[in-house]
Amino acid sequence: MKASHRKSKASKGKMKASKGKMKASHRKSKASKGTMRISKGKLDLEGKNKDLEGKTKDLEGKTKDLEGKTKDLEGKIKDLEGKAEGLTSEIKVLKSENKVLKSENKVLKSELSSIFKSTVLPLHKAVILKAIMKEICNIKQSKRNSKRMSKFAKTILGAQNNFGHFGLRSQKDMLFLSSQYDRVMMHRNGVAHEITGESTYHAFQHLKAREKAIYGMLFKHYFLCPMEKWKTEATDEQKNRIISNCTDEELEEYLQGV
Repeated sequence: MKASHRKSKASKGKMKASKGKMKASHRKSKASKGTMRISKGKLDLEGKNKDLEGKTKDLEGKTKDLEGKTKDLEGKIKDLEGKAEGLTSEIKVLKSENKVLKSENKVLKSELSSIFKSTVLPLHKAVILKAIMKEICNIKQSKRNSKRMSKFAKTILGAQNNFGHFGLRSQKDMLFLSSQYDRVMMHRNGVAHEITGESTYHAFQHLKAREKAIYGMLFKHYFLCPMEKWKTEATDEQKNRIISNCTDEELEEYLQGV
């Protein structure tokens, strides 16, 4: 019985030892698994670190590119600022020149207005008034007083021996002038005593209020278009229509004949 009891105890001891070994083995297994997990964790961290290092390098490269582009932009900005300063300087010069030109333009306009009022306007008014007289006297066309002009030409011809007084070389020079006289005066009269609708329109812009009202009606009568509508409605025929002057002598000859 005692021997059997000892055997039973020994068997139980062996079982306990076996269980202890199993527990130890189990602990080793757990430790091994923990080690494997740690190893895998390390591998994962190393992989992530490598990815981060790659991304960091990419970002550093992009940063360098951006820094280079930024420098280029800064250089362009400086160039533009320099050009802007130059343009600002040019603008100031141009503004100054423009002021001078405006001042000169005012002077020219004033001088032009003075010329129109003193020469061009009186001529156009005179031709219009003569046109009224021609209509009243029923003079169809100016004869340019050709007979009287021939007498003047003969006067030069009669003074041909005085060629030296005028610094000429011979009588032939006086004869030449005598032959030229009638034709030159005819052309002179054409230039000095013929007006068009267009020239009259510009001349009449310098009329005073009362005159402008009266002469404006005459303008419409002779050029068939109101002055206020001239720029938009006048035809080329109206603009180029010519009114010729006649001499006082022609009018006097007619009135004496009446």
